[in-house]
Amino acid sequence: MNKEEFLNSLEEIVNDKIYLTEKIDEIENEINQNHWSFSINDELSNQIKIDELESIISRVKESRIKQLNKSRLKIDLNYYSWYDAQSGNFNFNLINYKHSKLPFSSQYELIDSEKDIIEGFLKDTFNTPLLVYQEILKTKHNKG
Repeated sequence: MNKEEFLNSLEEIVNDKIYLTEKIDEIENEINQNHWSFSINDELSNQIKIDELESIISRVKESRIKQLNKSRLKIDLNYYSWYDAQSGNFNFNLINYKHSKLPFSSQYELIDSEKDIIEGFLKDTFNTPLLVYQEILKTKHNKG
């Protein structure tokens, strides 16, 4: 797969449907249905630029906000992303913002820039602790 084919393959993620709920007891459903991941080989990691992945991830967030705004739910979403060096996957998930913590069983460190996660994915530079980027996606119902 070349760079263009890989980037085009991510369109499926951009357009995928999200599972929405106001209930906090559906965390397993949220995790399972709202988790996306992808990996690349060394050749592609040298060709893909950080801003290309940032652009796609931004479009994913916009797509999820549109879906949320079309729903009748008055919730925000907690978006978080991480790079799992052991599996080689870039991961992201969305859960109801009402959850008091992210659903990781291992220790993690929140960081201020998703760009660092993307760079770690492309350059395979992370070990421990697990670095996680977190952002609340606000609905039209909860602006302010």
